[in-house]
Amino acid sequence: MSSMSGSRSTAQGKAWLDTLQRNGRSPKTVASYVAVLLNLQRFLHRQAITDARQIKPSDLEAWQQSLSACTPSTQEQFARVVGYWLRWLVKQGELFVNPAMALRKTWLSRRLVRCPSEAKMARLLGSVTGHSPEAKRDRALCETAYGTGARLAELARLKVSSLRLEEGLILLHGKGDRDRMVPLTRLAGKYLRYYLTRARGRLLGALPDHGALFISTRAGRALSSAGIFAVLKTAGRRVGLILTPHDFRRAFATHLLRGGAQPGQVKELLGHRTYRHLGRYLQSCPPSLKPPRRIPSP
Repeated sequence: MSSMSGSRSTAQGKAWLDTLQRNGRSPKTVASYVAVLLNLQRFLHRQAITDARQIKPSDLEAWQQSLSACTPSTQEQFARVVGYWLRWLVKQGELFVNPAMALRKTWLSRRLVRCPSEAKMARLLGSVTGHSPEAKRDRALCETAYGTGARLAELARLKVSSLRLEEGLILLHGKGDRDRMVPLTRLAGKYLRYYLTRARGRLLGALPDHGALFISTRAGRALSSAGIFAVLKTAGRRVGLILTPHDFRRAFATHLLRGGAQPGQVKELLGHRTYRHLGRYLQSCPPSLKPPRRIPSP
């Protein structure tokens, strides 16, 4: 936050971020919060506001309107982070009232997030065919992404040792260094076995084995996040869908809920600590599936 050095709001923001670091928040999370506060403080600086105590609800609403080019999810994230910061300042005695209380909750009225149907996902998976090692790897990757709901970073971190194929389980290393064991679908287990026995060794060749599950054709290293993104996106395009890795995760959660899975179970499978994000998937599910009356805050 050095681009606005000298302002009191910068010091107030830095104090909060330092507290988050001491409390064990991941460097990636803290970095994302830094970006949000910088965005806000640049806007406030143009309004000659250099102290959080000067911020009025109307200032925050004007800032929110300046984010109109961003996606609704980005606007939601920015508003939430600023709310966390200002709420912390109230607890520290820096503010008497949190001006973010009046922020318009943009995500309450946004359209339902896209989610491919089960039939479309079945068609997508069935289109990933071929006899090459890369084709077998890609089918196993797609089945794993959809069958476990793993995040992109979790897929990239998978190792052969993460698999418990005999038990039908896979170990995912998630956010905040939290591990969780997730069951594999029958098809995910089947294609992972095919990949391990018929393709991974051929992709590795004579190169040293570093233990990564999904191997790149270059240097025998793990397939990068960008490589995984490309594989999943290409698979979607093959059947006329424009999907990201998170759309695979969203389909996993939504289809489980539509099939009658309990929200608490799906929350654990996704690696969420609260029900807040699960509410987005529940929007497109039967009304009988509802999260707890009070959704815990992070």
